[in-house]
Amino acid sequence: MRLVSALCGSRFGRGVVVPGGVSGPARMPIGELAAAAGKLEQAIIGDAESLMGTSSFLDRLRGTGPLPPARAREHGALGPIGKASGYDDDDRFTRPYDAYGTLPADPPRRHSEGDALARLYVRWDEVAQAFGLVRHAAAELEHCPGQTSPASRRAFHPPDGRAAGWAEAPQGEVIYDVTIADGRISRCQPRSASFHNLVLMHEVFKGDILTDFPFIEASFGLSVAGAAL
Repeated sequence: MRLVSALCGSRFGRGVVVPGGVSGPARMPIGELAAAAGKLEQAIIGDAESLMGTSSFLDRLRGTGPLPPARAREHGALGPIGKASGYDDDDRFTRPYDAYGTLPADPPRRHSEGDALARLYVRWDEVAQAFGLVRHAAAELEHCPGQTSPASRRAFHPPDGRAAGWAEAPQGEVIYDVTIADGRISRCQPRSASFHNLVLMHEVFKGDILTDFPFIEASFGLSVAGAAL
């Protein structure tokens, strides 16, 4: 979050992506961004190796809260929940937007166990994939510095009407259904991945014990705000 703040002025990246482009250039040299991301990646790899080398931790996740692949596909489980059960519908690759159609990415590993451990493996895979995408994007921006200038932002005047947009969040696909009237947003209906996946969580407790609940809950990674729309 400190790195994001140094890059764009907000730890949450607020106000950066705007209709028609971006609100301004990067606030730090792209080369420094790549180097800082590399250091962060190595620190995370070290933490991951320590955690995944702790047998008592892995025993709590293995076989805990399994979601059958057939159920994941039937419901269209999103994000790590679906991917851990063999169902992968990632907007960045199935419905690419922005630069995802041009950024190379290795195909994700297949998982089908569907338990809390598989969901953790999916997240480690996505951490590695995210750093790879950052490296590729940084390399592209270093060769095309003009694309980061405010001049790349185009004037945007939305026509009246209704449309849907989507993006792949850490929890899975986020959809926005937006209606424009008189040049202003008159209705906005969001659907988060947490809202979509919430119904599945109560189905995976069969055979588990009470103290497995926090591990299952954490492995689902649901956002309360995203579920209480």
